[in-house]
Amino acid sequence: EDRSQGSNAAQTRGSGPCAIMFCMGFAIQKGVVRNLVKRNVTPMYITLTMFAMGYILQNLSQLVFGSVPRKFDSIIPGLEIQLAGIQVQPEAIICVVVSLIIMVLLQFFMNKTKLGTAMRAASMDPMAAESVGVDVSLISGLSWGLSSMVIASAGILCGPIYSVSMVLGANLGAKAFAGAVLGGYGNMIGAIIGGLAMGFIETFVSGYISSDYKSLIAYIILILFLFIKPTGIMNERAIQDV
Repeated sequence: EDRSQGSNAAQTRGSGPCAIMFCMGFAIQKGVVRNLVKRNVTPMYITLTMFAMGYILQNLSQLVFGSVPRKFDSIIPGLEIQLAGIQVQPEAIICVVVSLIIMVLLQFFMNKTKLGTAMRAASMDPMAAESVGVDVSLISGLSWGLSSMVIASAGILCGPIYSVSMVLGANLGAKAFAGAVLGGYGNMIGAIIGGLAMGFIETFVSGYISSDYKSLIAYIILILFLFIKPTGIMNERAIQDV
């Protein structure tokens, strides 16, 4: 009964933030990014603007909710999982399973649906996409909203593991970006592989050396790997504007 109530609570707790984040991502694209693109601003300046907005939102959240980290309730209360004699948080396994499910769904969505095809076309060549009837402005807003929903789901799943704070997104975002680069930036499957690799590296460093150095050693290994194979594990080359 407790698990059933926890599952229902998780569904309720998850749908609200995901919907809010979709609207926020859509609004940011329409209110900020689109205006910057109209002024022919380079992608680097757009990226810097997003970093600035991230800091603004962090500080606004701190003013509203305070700076003390808050414990997020377990998604499935009372569930204990043992793997090889080691107790594992159910959220850790759920994160892996949900990540794989989202990856498969996004792959299907982007490659097998008209909307997904329109998104890929708009990202590759907006002018050509518009010439065949794609509403690039709307598609761009939906893409940002969809990305924000995925981010919200990640925060919900990772909240019980790390606790909720204003810097949770920044810390996880840095590791996620490192994992994406390691796997092959721009390749969805590579991002999953790279993220798992970074996680295993940090876990082994924590277990055999010290948890104080897990992030340091993980990023050093990342840099050394990119010297050897700069395109990442899945051999994906980043698209550059010329």
